[in-house]
Amino acid sequence: MSNFTTSYYTGYLDVKTLSMEDLRVTTRPTAERDAVDANLEIWARELPELDLETALGERVSLSQARGRAGFDLLELEERPDRVYLGPRGTVWFLYGRPDAVRLLVAQTPRLRVDEPFILKKLAGAGASVETTRVRDNRAYFVSGEPHELILVDEHGIPVQETARLAQDVLLWEEDGRTYRLEGDLALDEALDIANSLR
Repeated sequence: MSNFTTSYYTGYLDVKTLSMEDLRVTTRPTAERDAVDANLEIWARELPELDLETALGERVSLSQARGRAGFDLLELEERPDRVYLGPRGTVWFLYGRPDAVRLLVAQTPRLRVDEPFILKKLAGAGASVETTRVRDNRAYFVSGEPHELILVDEHGIPVQETARLAQDVLLWEEDGRTYRLEGDLALDEALDIANSLR
């Protein structure tokens, strides 16, 4: 694949991912359930520093991930260097090494993007949010300040997927799954990669 080159990804990726066991989530029912961020209280207790492999989940082979995912994985022509099965059925592709990541690709079933949170709270907190499209699907490119992501499950319950991201994120929904690219990416580079997933 011509667009996926190591020159795009020279930075280190510092990620702390929290599983659901690390979070307490409370919601108060309101008449406006679609505005999930309005009555959402999420806080994470202090945690010891996690290494990236522990945060991503169980390391498996690519063939094992294909068999256990429960859905058809989108893949790049370049095989990932490592593959993990994480919380909520997320499949992670890691390109590079855990201590020198070029790119992370995440695919999570049965979660959707909380657009009000991304456009209002993330932007208001100092992160830069650009709207774009990946294969005709609305997408969000988040960069700047370390940021959290709130997704919503099939029951409309908000889920804090990540506590802090130190690099750029391209996030979109496609065929009932949420996709995420993480790395030292410019928007056009992220879109080239996203549109190369097949």
